Amino acid sequence: MFPHLLVAIDGRAGTPRDVALGFRIASRIGARVTVLFIVTPANGGTQPSWGPRSQDAIDAGERLFRHVRQMAATAGVPCVCRYAFGNDAEMIVREASTAHRCDLVLFNAPAAGVPETGATVLG
Repeated sequence: MFPHLLVAIDGRAGTPRDVALGFRIASRIGARVTVLFIVTPANGGTQPSWGPRSQDAIDAGERLFRHVRQMAATAGVPCVCRYAFGNDAEMIVREASTAHRCDLVLFNAPAAGVPETGATVLG
């Protein structure tokens, strides 16, 4: 049905809950998971400037990925963790889902009108 699930995150407060939801779904449907941590440019603008803020995000991502891998092991779900860099989260998610051949996507997209505590499911 959906053998590969993409969970796109950016480190907001709801991130662990979003990842847990992804693992619950994957566990029930027998899917593997790719967790994609989206890092935005340090200046927050449209010009790439990967400065200290971005390094802080990568460091936070590494800590989060350790937790994610533990969650995956507990759920018995195969999981790969990846980074993506850029401003346009929707475009990044679309490109990643195609590149990694994901069948179902969960991501938090407040810019698209989804509350920060919710997740958007695309299939």
